[in-house]
Amino acid sequence: YMCSSMAQDGLEGGGCGEAVRIHFEGKHDFRAFAGAIERNEKKNGKPMGTVRTVYTVSLVDEGNDNYRIDFYLKGALYKMVRNMVATTLAVCTGKMSEEQLLELLHHSSPLNGDATITTTSSSSTNSNTEKAFQFVRRDNPVKPASPQGLTLERVFFDDEDF
Repeated sequence: YMCSSMAQDGLEGGGCGEAVRIHFEGKHDFRAFAGAIERNEKKNGKPMGTVRTVYTVSLVDEGNDNYRIDFYLKGALYKMVRNMVATTLAVCTGKMSEEQLLELLHHSSPLNGDATITTTSSSSTNSNTEKAFQFVRRDNPVKPASPQGLTLERVFFDDEDF
């Protein structure tokens, strides 16, 4: 994702690029960063997997106040990268706290195998199973970043896909 004058948006220098890398890299449930998931699930009549792996995130200074954020990931969801960029900018400019970002990113997912929480009361041997809370896109107050500047550069396929 590339945007001119991202420096004025708070990405220049400092630890913002490092924070993006640290938080987004790895395997996470990106439901709160994806668009139209609930609509597609309703249309198809089945839940969609929203767990994705982000291998690397890099903030690249292109000079003249131009920055590029490179994502190397497996299977992006609709508007996922745009929402990740916009949320990052919101955190870097103080419009959203880093804790809010972490809360949206690190939550339970029914497709991740941790949708239920089992608790056992000390006074009883009965266990109670509760549904874990799951964020959805509307819980993320940030609007997606503009599609201008978003470029899909490469697609890699596994040999067994052919």
